[in-house]
Parts: sequence; C-alpha cells; structure tokens
Amino acid sequence: MQSGTTSTDLGHPAHEPFFWLKQAAELDRVAMLIWTAMRSDLERMSQSPVGAVLELQEIPYANLGGVFWLNAGLALENLFKGIIIQGNPNCVVNGFVTKALKTHNLLKLAKQASFDLDVMDAFFLSVGTECVMWAGRYPCSTKADETAPPVFSEGDVIAYKRLFDRLACRFDAHLSRSVTFKRVT
Repeated sequence: MQSGTTSTDLGHPAHEPFFWLKQAAELDRVAMLIWTAMRSDLERMSQSPVGAVLELQEIPYANLGGVFWLNAGLALENLFKGIIIQGNPNCVVNGFVTKALKTHNLLKLAKQASFDLDVMDAFFLSVGTECVMWAGRYPCSTKADETAPPVFSEGDVIAYKRLFDRLACRFDAHLSRSVTFKRVT
C-alpha cells in the first residue's frame, strides 16, 4: 500500500472500533479499582475522631482523584475515538490515527463524535482532560496558568460512569462480543 492512502485492513486494531471499546473497558476497570480503594480509605477517614491525625501510609489511596480521572479520562477518550472511527474509518490511515484524533481534549472529541453534552458533562470532560494532560501524571501543572481540578468526590465517579455508559451504548451491538483467552503453554 502506498504511503498516505487509506488502509482497508479493517482487522487492524486501530481500525476496529471493538478494540477501542475493549481498551476503554480495561481503563474503566482500573479507574473503578482505584475508586474502590479510595472509598475504603475515605470511609476509614470518616470513622476517625474529629481532630485525629492519620499518616499517609494509613490512607494511601485517599488522594487518588487525579489518578482515577487519568484512567477514567483515557477510557472516555478511547470510547470517543472508537465512535469516531466507527462512523469514519478514514480517521485511521495505514494502521495509525490521523491528526484529527491525536488529541486528549475530551470536549473536542465529544464534538467530533456528535455527542450531546449538558453543562455537567462538559465540566467533567474538562476535568478528565486536565487529568489526562497533567493532573493525573504530575505533581504540578505543565503550564503556568493551570491549577489542579476541583477536589474529588463521589460525584465525579457518578458523572464519569454516566458518561461512560452513554458512550458505550453508541457502539454497534456486534462489538459487545466476548473475548476469551486460551493458555497454550
């Protein structure tokens, strides 16, 4: 195939929306594992007497909101990109995503995917974008004018799961096939 032509190999993972959905589901599982650990630590904190001082090693997962959103944001990113590719396979050329998809900006991807947003969706997509870009990865911003996203709460998890479920429903039904593994050695 000549360079720059559209790949017709629909079996290639980059071209196949199922693989984007599968990757999103794996990132979602990690985000929810993080949330489960966070919730356990937050419960431990709430049962402590007022004024009690807890050491970080006693509640190591309590402050993982940015890391939750790093994984949750990447899950949403994969869903958006899979939906876009499902509708326009030409977004992948020679097994690589085109420039239009090379972004972590969830609001931009939502627009490309023709996803209807309300104000709350837009807010949480902007939080997810910030966490994917820097707040889930670094202890400080990568730009002078950025500040950390708002304090994390269970509302973030509820909003994320609502977005995730709405996006996952946009995939063709045949993509919900199960994946099995067979041990060969």
